[in-house]
Amino acid sequence: MKKKRKILKHILIYSGIFLICLLFYTGSTLYASKNFIEVTTYEYPSDKIDTPIDILVISDAHAHNFGEGNKDLTQKVKNEHPDIILLDGDIINFYEKNADYLKNMVSDLKEIAPVYYTIGNHEASYISTKKEDLKSLVDEAGGIYLDQDYVDITVKNQHLRIGGLYDYAYNNLQVPQEQYLQKGSYQFLQDYSNTDSFTLLMSHRPESFIDNDEDARWPIDLVVSGHEHGGQIRLPFIGGFYSTHLGLFSDYLSGYHNINGITLLVSRGLGTHEHKVPPRMYNIPEIVKVRLT
Repeated sequence: MKKKRKILKHILIYSGIFLICLLFYTGSTLYASKNFIEVTTYEYPSDKIDTPIDILVISDAHAHNFGEGNKDLTQKVKNEHPDIILLDGDIINFYEKNADYLKNMVSDLKEIAPVYYTIGNHEASYISTKKEDLKSLVDEAGGIYLDQDYVDITVKNQHLRIGGLYDYAYNNLQVPQEQYLQKGSYQFLQDYSNTDSFTLLMSHRPESFIDNDEDARWPIDLVVSGHEHGGQIRLPFIGGFYSTHLGLFSDYLSGYHNINGITLLVSRGLGTHEHKVPPRMYNIPEIVKVRLT
């Protein structure tokens, strides 16, 4: 009897220790998933680039501040010495009272490098609800707003074409072909991809390019996306857990991918909105750094 009690006591002690460790680990990862920032670096070799160019991609901030006035995020960006900064959508939430967070971020980051911005689904909803002109706000803050639009720039004597597209890159609604050819996104992509410069496109949702349709096969060098939050929960040795659009354990929740001859780079992003369930877990906020070589 004493032996059984001793065994039971040990089981309870070890179970308690395990539970405490699990709670501590979960709590610490929840904190880290909201307050830390890591930089993931990729190299992209191209015969269109002779001199290395460093690009930082910031996505899905969801109006979350890292430090007072976002000073920790600004310093993190500054430490990377980027040549170009891309804000790839969902910088604010659809339910914000105003877009001051976006304005302040653009204003702060443009002191480090030129800032290019495109909208995500949250800004699309915000614009629809608030009827606010985010283009004017971004332009006044010193950034460049791009949605179905592009700019040609020269960085370190290298020629780049930077664009932004929120819509799908293919006939996702399966409308008649003659109708699709008149669509604004199609006409934009036709014009945008007609260049010898290195083409860099911000497209918030990776599913905008994930399709086997011939229409999705545009001659674009690099597409950068976010939206998926890396799967929201990231499981050790497995990766991202879930996407509303891409399903369970999709390959396209983060990282580098080749889609129909296009290189697609998906950022885990920086945050999540307060209505998102489950919360972001085991998923350190991410800035993506791309070095064109």
